[in-house]
Amino acid sequence: MAQQQPPVEPSRITQQFFTVVQISPNSLFDRVLVPILLMFGVMFTATRVLAGDWLAAAVSVVPLVLLVTLAAFRPLQLRLLGRRFDRNHAIYLTFFWVYAQLWLWLVRLLSSAEPVGKNSQFYYVFFLLFIAVTFRALLTLFALTGPGYAVFFSRIPTWEQVMVALNEFIAAGLLAYIGGSELARILQPDVFTLRAEPIYTGSLLLMFAAYYLIIQMMWIQTWNDWLAQNHVWVRLVRLLSPIGVVIVSLVIVRHFTHLSDTRTADLLGTANLNQTILALSPIIWLMAFLLALMVFSGSRGLRQRLLPDELLERLPERLSKILGTISDMDMLLLAMLMMTSIPVQLFLFDDGARGVLDVLREQIAQNALIDTSEQALALIFALPFYLVAVGLLGLYASVMANPKLAAKDRDALVDKLPIGLLIIFIIALYLCAIPFTQVLTEGRLPQLPQELGRLLAFDVLIPLILLYAHYYALVRLPYGIGQSRWREQYSRQLERDLHEVDRQLEVLGGKIKSAEYIWQNRRNWQANQDERFNMLFDLIDHNGERDRLNMARLHMVDERQRLAEVSEAPVSLAIASLPSRIVTYGIPLLLAFKIYEWAIVNDGLREVANNPNIGVIEFFQTILEQTQF
Repeated sequence: MAQQQPPVEPSRITQQFFTVVQISPNSLFDRVLVPILLMFGVMFTATRVLAGDWLAAAVSVVPLVLLVTLAAFRPLQLRLLGRRFDRNHAIYLTFFWVYAQLWLWLVRLLSSAEPVGKNSQFYYVFFLLFIAVTFRALLTLFALTGPGYAVFFSRIPTWEQVMVALNEFIAAGLLAYIGGSELARILQPDVFTLRAEPIYTGSLLLMFAAYYLIIQMMWIQTWNDWLAQNHVWVRLVRLLSPIGVVIVSLVIVRHFTHLSDTRTADLLGTANLNQTILALSPIIWLMAFLLALMVFSGSRGLRQRLLPDELLERLPERLSKILGTISDMDMLLLAMLMMTSIPVQLFLFDDGARGVLDVLREQIAQNALIDTSEQALALIFALPFYLVAVGLLGLYASVMANPKLAAKDRDALVDKLPIGLLIIFIIALYLCAIPFTQVLTEGRLPQLPQELGRLLAFDVLIPLILLYAHYYALVRLPYGIGQSRWREQYSRQLERDLHEVDRQLEVLGGKIKSAEYIWQNRRNWQANQDERFNMLFDLIDHNGERDRLNMARLHMVDERQRLAEVSEAPVSLAIASLPSRIVTYGIPLLLAFKIYEWAIVNDGLREVANNPNIGVIEFFQTILEQTQF
C-alpha cells in the first residue's frame, strides 16, 4: 500500500501565508498591516458579491491581488517598484483601492444624474469630484514606482498620510460643492435665474481652493517638510486665519438673512440648509478665531502651546515619542478634519435616507437641555473638539498627579500649560452649540423678564458648572494628589537623609576625638615630622568633613521647613486662582456672545453705529441695554 501523506493543517497554511505577505518581521505593525488590509478588502468584496454587484467586486479584487502579489514576490518588487515593498507601498495601494471604489460610485452617480435642468447642480458637483478622484488615483499608482516614491510623502508616519488623504477628499468635496453649483449657474443662466453673489461665492471658492492647494502640497515630501517648519506654519496661519474668520462671519450673516425671509426660503427649499449651516458655523467660527488668537499672541505653534517639550519629557517614553512626532500642521489637519467631515456628509452625501447623524440628533433632542434638532446637531459637531480638549486636560492631569515631580517643577509646568485656555474653550463650545445656535436658528433673543430664568441657567449657571467640574476633576484634584504623594515621599526621603547624616556625624565625631587625642599626645608617640604632618592633616580633614555634613544637615532642615509650608497649601497660588482668572476672561467672552447675537438678530449694532447724533457713552449704554444681559 502506498504511504498516505499527512493532511496539512489549515492553521499552518494561514501562518505561512501571513509570513509570506508580511512587510517585515521587525515590528508588529509591519507584520499585521497587509493581513488586516486584506481582511477588510475581502469582507467588502464579499458584501458586494452577496449584493449582486459584480462590477464593484471586480474593482475591489484588482488592488487586493496587486497588494498580495507585490507583498509576496520579492523579484517583482525590485522590477516594478524599484525597491523592497514597505508600509508606504501598502498604504498607497489602500488609497488606490478606496479611490477605485469612489471612482466607480461617482461614475454611477453621473450616469443617473441630470446634466441640465433645476436638479443639474449635483451633476456638476460630482463631475468635479470625479476629476479630483481620478487625478489622485492615477498619482497614487505613480507613487508606487521608484520616481513617484521619491517624490511623494514616504518619510512621514502612516497616520499622517491617512490624515492628508482624508483632508484632500474633504477639500475636493467642498470645492466641488461650491464650484459645481456656480458652474451650473454659469452654464445655464436661463435655468438658474437667481441673483449672483460674487463676494460670497468668491470668498468660499478662495478659502476651499487654498485648503485644497495646501493639501496637494503636503502630498509632496519636500513641500511637506517645508510646511512642517514652525515659522512657515505660523506665517501661513497668520495669513489665512483672519480671512477664515471673515468668511465664516459672512456665511453666518448671509444664511441668517436668507432664513429671515421665510417665504423665499420656503419657495427655494433652502430653509433646512440655512438652519443646518447656522447650527454648525458658530463652532467653525470659534475654531478659526481661536486659531488666529493663538498664532497672533505668540510665535510658538500649536504643538508647543498644547504639547510643550516640558510636558513630553515627563510622559512615558513610548507616549512621548509618539506625541513628539506631531507637528503644527498635523494638529491643523486634525482640526480641519473635525470641522469639515460633518458638513461634507450633510451637504454632499445626504441622499435623504435616515442615517447615524439623524438617529443621534433625535436621541439628543429628547434631552431637557436641548430644544431643537439644530442644537443637537451642533452638540454632535462640538463633541470631537470637546473630547480633544478633555484628552489634553487628562494628559496634563496625569503629569500633575505624578508623585516624582517636585513642587517647583510642577508649578513651572503648570505655568507652561494652557489649562485656562482649554477650559474657556470648552465653555465657548457649549455657548456656541446651545444658546448661540438657538438664537441663530430661531431668529430672536430671549425676552426679559419672561425668560430670565432660562437665560441665567443656560448662559451663567451651566458655564459655571462646566468650569468647576473640569477644574476640580482635571486640575485641582490631580494636582493635589501629585503634590500630596510627592510631599509624603520627599518627607520620608528627608527623614532618611537626616538620619544618615546624623549617623555620619556621630561616626565622624569619634574620629575627630581620636585625631585630637593623637595630636595632643604627639610628643609621647615620638613621631617624626612626616607623621606629625599626617596627624594634622587628618584632624583638619575630619573637621572639614564635619562642616560639610553640618551644612548638608542645615539644608535638609530648611527643606523640611519648606515642605511643612507646602503641606499647609494643598495647591499652588496659580491653581487656586485659576477659576477667578477664567471668570475674569469669561465675563467679557459672554458679553461678546450676547453683543454678537444682538448684532446679527436685531441688526442693532449697524443702526447705532450709523447714528451721527449718538456719543461714545450713549453708544455703549445702548449696546448693553439691547444685549438684555
